[in-house]
Amino acid sequence: MRDTMTRTMHWLERPILGSTRWDIEKTLYLLLILLALATRLWGLGWRAMSHDESLHAVYSYKLYNGEGYQHDPMMHGPFLFHANALVYFLFGDNDFTARLVPALFGVVLVALPWFMRRWLGRIGALAASFMLLISPSITYYARYIRNDIYILVYNVIFIILMFAYLERRQAKYLYGMAAAMAFMFCTKEVAYIFVLIVGLFLAVVTLIEILQARRFPPDSALFDVTMLVGTLALPMASAFVVKILGFNPLDYSSQGILRSGIVFLVIQGLAAALGLWWRKREWPIAAGIFYAIFTLLYTTFFTNGKGFATGIMGSLGYWLEQQGVQRGAQPWYYYGVVLPIYEFLPLLLGLAAIVVYIVFLPRPDVEAGADAQVVRARGLFMPFAIYWALATIFAYSYAGEKMPWLMVHLALPLIILAGWLVERVFRSADLRKLWSEGGPILALSSILLVFAAAKLLSLRPFQGRDIAHLSETLGWLAALVVGAGLVALVVWYFQRMGARAGLQTLFGALFILLSLFTIRAMWMANYINYDYATEHLVYAHATPDIKIVVGDLEKLSRRLYGDMSIRFSYDDDSTWPLEWYFRKFPNAVYYGDQPNKDVMDLPVVIAGSKNWDKVKPFLGNRYYRFTYKLIWWPLEDYKEWPRQNLLAQLAKPEVRKKLWNAWFYRKFDYDPAEWPLRHEFAVFVRRDIADQVWDFGAKPPEVVKMPADIYLEGMREVYSVAIIGTGPGAGEGQFTNPRNVAVGPDGSIYVLDTDNHRVQVFDAKGQFVRMWGSQGAELGQFQEPWGIAVGKDGMVYVADTWNHRIEKFT
Repeated sequence: MRDTMTRTMHWLERPILGSTRWDIEKTLYLLLILLALATRLWGLGWRAMSHDESLHAVYSYKLYNGEGYQHDPMMHGPFLFHANALVYFLFGDNDFTARLVPALFGVVLVALPWFMRRWLGRIGALAASFMLLISPSITYYARYIRNDIYILVYNVIFIILMFAYLERRQAKYLYGMAAAMAFMFCTKEVAYIFVLIVGLFLAVVTLIEILQARRFPPDSALFDVTMLVGTLALPMASAFVVKILGFNPLDYSSQGILRSGIVFLVIQGLAAALGLWWRKREWPIAAGIFYAIFTLLYTTFFTNGKGFATGIMGSLGYWLEQQGVQRGAQPWYYYGVVLPIYEFLPLLLGLAAIVVYIVFLPRPDVEAGADAQVVRARGLFMPFAIYWALATIFAYSYAGEKMPWLMVHLALPLIILAGWLVERVFRSADLRKLWSEGGPILALSSILLVFAAAKLLSLRPFQGRDIAHLSETLGWLAALVVGAGLVALVVWYFQRMGARAGLQTLFGALFILLSLFTIRAMWMANYINYDYATEHLVYAHATPDIKIVVGDLEKLSRRLYGDMSIRFSYDDDSTWPLEWYFRKFPNAVYYGDQPNKDVMDLPVVIAGSKNWDKVKPFLGNRYYRFTYKLIWWPLEDYKEWPRQNLLAQLAKPEVRKKLWNAWFYRKFDYDPAEWPLRHEFAVFVRRDIADQVWDFGAKPPEVVKMPADIYLEGMREVYSVAIIGTGPGAGEGQFTNPRNVAVGPDGSIYVLDTDNHRVQVFDAKGQFVRMWGSQGAELGQFQEPWGIAVGKDGMVYVADTWNHRIEKFT
């Protein structure tokens, strides 16, 4: 009897220190966590802030600095800003601390597979942690101020809690799932995709369970999870219902708020009724946890009253609108391009895991004597993981916006699947036997055979008798001889070890080889090319010039004034990401796209390429000009693939070499100095200042005679003769970011009061006459209008920007 109860100790459970409980497995996880800390934190502040990063960093800084925070769906959920503001408070504000929270979440993500061992197995969970550690995309965006790394952590926590509840049916897991869902919705709108994917899976499996049991409601853990997810997620889809009804969920007028509020309350009432019918005790607690987190973050701890509304309606409403915009205009096969560049390890193994599961349908691993609930839960894990991976690939490929940072959402489920496959291959492996029977030799030989085969395919022998062609032929022959010897060696050891051990060894060799290439890709992207658009991990990426310019400005200011008080001006075309760095300069002046004499006579003037022609008349020859790259984008030649015969192209050796150079070396036809997809800005340094102290690229200081200003003779002082409007606000004659103006045939002045979503009319003397318009999508309503014109017949034409239309008024 005792022998049947004895379980063989797994090699990972062997203690490291005598009789202590500290075993090999814990040691390996500790090593992975330490490596995660190192890879996520080392050089965290080296890279210049990219465009989107700078937005997140600046508005987090405003919250930390006491300027408050109001949720804007354009920048996703509020969690990031509150977390970063807290870090600024604790450790100060700089590039390193701005990225500290995502880096720490990246470490947590590496550790989380520890809690998935019962579904992945010990070896599989370790393999998943390892692949999360070396993943190029996940590592990169764990060192980047974006919301996606947070979502990955919450997704994994939710899955762990969901399957723990399916096995144990304890209420604490329901409460944890509610908290995880709340943080998802407070982080980024991709939460809707994940929750929809999970919700559909639960609904289908629950329906099957009901039909099989012929009982409703079923007394099952699966039904519990379905009800929890459904009742919490249903109100979050209110914006979708508003849109289906033909209204605009982004309409914040009194009428729009009333409509949206009614829809939300009806859906929330239905969800609450279902939740209380399901569980009168547990549901209120779970819903309370969900809405407490949601309300506190979206209202910034009750300082932003409308935050709840923008969170419920604005988040999904804005996201639905952006899918039509299709930012980036990427093709449907975009992830089929970038995944093989970076995530080839989980892509190959994950797809292989799907095939293995479908072909062999292996039984789930359960402990002896486990009850039916545990068996059923374990049996659901792999079907869910496969569905999660495939549904995610489809959803993100179908969505209008496809961006490199979204690749991490595809990589995560593929890594989970790859971990399961590693477990299935090595669960029965006898490592000592593999080692003693020549496993290392078989593995090394098979890896070398891959390189020999690659050499054979890359060389073109017998093309000529000159030295170059003979050398290529000799190289090919040498690779052929070495390859033949390696084939013989691999076959001999494979037969000696047996099919099972041989396949395990070959799989291990493949895993090691792909891991080495993955580590190389991760290292290049994060520590070598991190500032360059040669990596397809980035988009609208800041260049190294950003930190050069900011460093030079700081040195110039200290040499002139001993502190950071230098006065300089900058425009709207260079604001981001420079705005983050200019917070250190109290006398920086923003002039938008309207330069004037006052801001053009400062020691330094900064302008993006859009405004160069505007600033030139003011600057004349009084300034040195230094041109830099502000933002650049990776090459997008793959967009032309549908117009090309790919097979014919791949048959050309020069095309294959070009692809290899791009994939392996990140080498392209363009030098970074002449990168075609870039946006430039210029730093203009006044000559008298430069001749005194500037040594950052200008000629050595020399005494020069200031040239005559060629624009001086034609220059005319222009002064304001009238002022229309009484300042910022929403009253009569007040404006909020007016963007355009037009004059009617009778001299009436029509002002487009953009952020108040209206038109104001003044007489020729500037006296208020009338106004019309409000926020919304109905006739006579606007959504941030930008253009206005008045015809000779007095007709008024308004470009209603975000309603994508032109409105005509009499």
